[in-house]
Amino acid sequence: MKVLIMAGGYATRLWPITKGKPKPLLPVGNKYIIDYILEKTKDLGLEVHVSTNKFFERHFKSWAEKNNIGLIVEETISEEEKLGTIGAIKYAVSELGVDDYLIVAGDNLFSFSLEDF
Repeated sequence: MKVLIMAGGYATRLWPITKGKPKPLLPVGNKYIIDYILEKTKDLGLEVHVSTNKFFERHFKSWAEKNNIGLIVEETISEEEKLGTIGAIKYAVSELGVDDYLIVAGDNLFSFSLEDF
């Protein structure tokens, strides 16, 4: 099983806050939103990947390397081109291979454990 964190949206509803920064990399307290998610997924001991787009790739690249996370980048640079969640999942699976996946939205905060899933 692999974990796939979806972070490929353009966050247009939060502009201007997210005009040049992806929503999962917005700070909440002293960490990014995605750091809270990563903590929950690390408890599972599974391979973790983040799915994003070409427009925000540079923002995630150093974060992913620092956290030893795989980065799947779809070749879109605008809201009009994006694949949507299902298209992005399909693209990620084509890159990572057929497997069981725990798919988590990259812009949600939650306090429960993912172990039961």
